[in-house]
Amino acid sequence: MPQELLPNLYAIQRNLTTGGHIYGLDGALTLRHDDEDSDGEIDASETAILYFGMRRGGQHYYALDVSDTANPRLLWKISGGSGDFLNLAQTWSRMTLTTVRHGGSAKKVLIFGGGYDVANDHATAREPAAGSHLYIVDADNGRLLWSVGHAGASVTASDMRYSIASDITTIDLNANGYADRLYFGDMGGQLWRVIFNEAASGSEAPTVDFTRSPSVERIGDFGGDQNRRFYYPPAVAMIADQGDRYLAVTIGSGNRAHPLDTSVDDWIFMLRDPVEAPLAHTVKMSDLYDATDNQVAEGSDTASEREALATADGWKMRLNSGEKSLSTLVVFDGKLRFTTYEPTSVDDAVCGSSATARGRYYVMNLVDATPTSDDSSEDDALLTKDDRWSDIDGLGIPGSPMLAFLPDSDGVDVYVGKENVGRISSDIRRIYWQQTH
Repeated sequence: MPQELLPNLYAIQRNLTTGGHIYGLDGALTLRHDDEDSDGEIDASETAILYFGMRRGGQHYYALDVSDTANPRLLWKISGGSGDFLNLAQTWSRMTLTTVRHGGSAKKVLIFGGGYDVANDHATAREPAAGSHLYIVDADNGRLLWSVGHAGASVTASDMRYSIASDITTIDLNANGYADRLYFGDMGGQLWRVIFNEAASGSEAPTVDFTRSPSVERIGDFGGDQNRRFYYPPAVAMIADQGDRYLAVTIGSGNRAHPLDTSVDDWIFMLRDPVEAPLAHTVKMSDLYDATDNQVAEGSDTASEREALATADGWKMRLNSGEKSLSTLVVFDGKLRFTTYEPTSVDDAVCGSSATARGRYYVMNLVDATPTSDDSSEDDALLTKDDRWSDIDGLGIPGSPMLAFLPDSDGVDVYVGKENVGRISSDIRRIYWQQTH
């Protein structure tokens, strides 16, 4: 147990029925295992490190050496609210472990958002808050390498004023083994992109100069006067369209702190970020094609609808009243899969026990949001907008769809929790593999 949580022991031992909830260590784990022989076992000569935050338990990050599982030891700690991490709030963002080429050699780094400000619990409109920075640290010692935020960071982004609680999506666009793009959303309904310009060094090896090369762009702003939030990272996929290549950046909005609230219209978004000429402007709601009613397939003039979609910066799909995206979206085989949560009755309490709700599992084509099916025997042309989704059994907020690649299987099973919600009729074969650093 971290030292910061030791004072909780007395309150836990008393086990009182009154008072606020006592939070402990609740952050997601990131494992770094330098598995020299690729056997999945932590051998005597190998290093294994766990990186984790506290979520609502606090505003620190920890690195724990578990190479000897019987004798773990603390390697280092990042303390929020002081020093280089003055803007760090509750540590909700999972530390993303990746590799960049820095100083002429491969460098293991951790990338994470500034976290969640509890002021967001009761905010009815987007408001500037703590946790509005993005950080990159050395995975070996926790030392800050680079940051971006509205003030007090390596790079200033004046519009980056809202908490960044989500994980960060990292992309290796040129497949050289080093991260070169980051995508993430914030509590203000904004979508951000960071590009690492890998300039050639004297040895012609690409290297990232954190003092000057990362470029930061607000590529989407969908908050406006709405309290629209992004708690989860975008899903990003490469699309080739008639010789042009773009990254389809998809993300869903929803207020995780108030799942029963029905006052905000939440949406699913897909932005096209061209590979050769990346977005250099902020995409607004009006710049996206409204795919809600599936007019590209069901409309009276589908040709003009498809033309409107082609000239837009992407598409948006409105969810039902109160329906929210409260888990990570998944892209596989050209299709977008995600779950939603929709309250069907409301309790006065924040998460009242008498409230009822429904969970949905969605499947749609990534490029145009038209309905599709996991079953290849179904004819997509016969599907309507209501065929995009199916109900999920069970209670509570559904998690993200999980793909199960089973041995000797001729397809891929899709699970939400314990429920099998679909089977992708596809013969999966490995045609290429790459060992990264």
